[in-house]
Amino acid sequence: MNNYNATESITIKGDSQLVIYQIKGRYKVKAMKIIPLYQKVMSLISKFNDVRLEWIPREKNSEADKLTSYAYINIIDSDPTLKERMSNHMATEQQLEFLKNLGITPDKYLSKIEANRLISRIRKNSYSV
Repeated sequence: MNNYNATESITIKGDSQLVIYQIKGRYKVKAMKIIPLYQKVMSLISKFNDVRLEWIPREKNSEADKLTSYAYINIIDSDPTLKERMSNHMATEQQLEFLKNLGITPDKYLSKIEANRLISRIRKNSYSV
């Protein structure tokens, strides 16, 4: 933030409707662990005269998803302590094997939650056929 010009216009684009609407003030920030992040964002954007916030649905934001995945993998790969701390949240071998057997190549650091979502969608779709 040292190389910014407060008179510049900035546009912040995000695929989280909740986050964009929280920053716009349409939704309240209720989660205690999110409040400090929200306050930091509000402090940063207050330094600019013209800030536009734009929600982009995830399905229309594949480039951002690719960049996020790339950054996520690089930061975890470069920090063994972080990798260890996150290991309990990563998909299990059983989840990964299930997905691989269906021909799905999971992301390198797929979370348990995301693996469960994928598996649930797959099972739901296979039962509705």
